[in-house]
Amino acid sequence: MQLNARRIPASLARDLQMIDRTAIVKLALVPAIVCLAGTGVAAWVRSVDFAAGILLGGSLGLAPFLSWAWLMGNLHRRAVVFGVLAGKLALYGGVLYLLVTREVVSAFGVFLGITAVLFLYTIAAMVRLSIPRETAS
Repeated sequence: MQLNARRIPASLARDLQMIDRTAIVKLALVPAIVCLAGTGVAAWVRSVDFAAGILLGGSLGLAPFLSWAWLMGNLHRRAVVFGVLAGKLALYGGVLYLLVTREVVSAFGVFLGITAVLFLYTIAAMVRLSIPRETAS
């Protein structure tokens, strides 16, 4: 990936090359599966609005990670990056305000969904980093 050719500072280019886009997407599978399973269980045991809250929270929790993986290829277009980030903030605020204040979803379910995604992403990243890698000697 030739980041310096796109007029990105050298220090930022080094940091971005250390981020593995495919790992970000693969790590998203575990929280997505857990949130979907939690949504199903919550709909069966508790209520549909609680389950919808977990699903919404999981989606909002995964969005930053998945959008980061997508944005890494578009960093040279600052307007695109700014537009996506501003759009995400507006979407988060609007969706949370409309759905939580109208009691379509449970606020506690949203909290659990976001927390589960962040917790599972953290655990998966730690496990991935703790696996010893072979080095060429």
